[in-house]
Amino acid sequence: MEPRTGVTTATPENAVLAEGQFYVDYGEPGQRSLGATAPGGTFSANRSFVAPEISGVRSKLMGTLYRDRVEPRLTVTLLEMTLANLQALFPGVTTTPSGGHTIVDAEGVGVGDGIQTVYPLANDHVYPDTQRVYVDSVLQVEGVDYTFVDLTGVITFLAGHIPGVGEIITASYVYDPDDGVASYDTLTGGQVETSDHFVNVAWIGNAVDADVAHPVVVIVENPVCIEAAEIEFAGASGGKTLGVQATFEGFASLTSPLDEPWQIRRPRAV
Repeated sequence: MEPRTGVTTATPENAVLAEGQFYVDYGEPGQRSLGATAPGGTFSANRSFVAPEISGVRSKLMGTLYRDRVEPRLTVTLLEMTLANLQALFPGVTTTPSGGHTIVDAEGVGVGDGIQTVYPLANDHVYPDTQRVYVDSVLQVEGVDYTFVDLTGVITFLAGHIPGVGEIITASYVYDPDDGVASYDTLTGGQVETSDHFVNVAWIGNAVDADVAHPVVVIVENPVCIEAAEIEFAGASGGKTLGVQATFEGFASLTSPLDEPWQIRRPRAV
């Protein structure tokens, strides 16, 4: 007897979803690819239901099943740490352009002569409150022993606190090697606002042997990333693909709060 398999000539077009690409705001003016991703990814509509227990009825009764929660999720492992992807991973972040950071420890600033009051550091654009000034290894107090200008990196000792003859002046500080020109985007956390939600996050792909002109589309609406796994660094993966696994969860819209915030678009058979 031949085994029963259920296979038909249409099976390759319907069987398994193959490679695809992830987007945010798919179909919108701001549509953007999330770039290269690790193989795989998951979607779940996360629909839960409740049914009342009815005395004398041993099973759940047809017609009494009600939706309880709908929390659709799309999970993807991002391989590209672009600024836009980092912002997507951490909804509510504030992004501030900033300069570089170079740490200087125990810089020799000069030798006192009992007269000189002004001593410039070797670098300017010092980050506020990072400087530590020492005279013969004794920490000096800003505003009491000296004043300091962050922009120029100049120390000015105050009257009564001028370094004496032979006293060694040193300093430790952090400065911007780019002279105030922003070379970093600094991300800091904050409250998630309505504006942090994307219009959607979508997977666009095909069945194993389907028509690439008519892909399968899986959409989660009004999402934010509710969970981002640890950012893995090279050498720490143990042979795994490096990347960040991100889980985007859909939210009901303010204008249609009763609609489930997910879609699956499957090409129609021709």
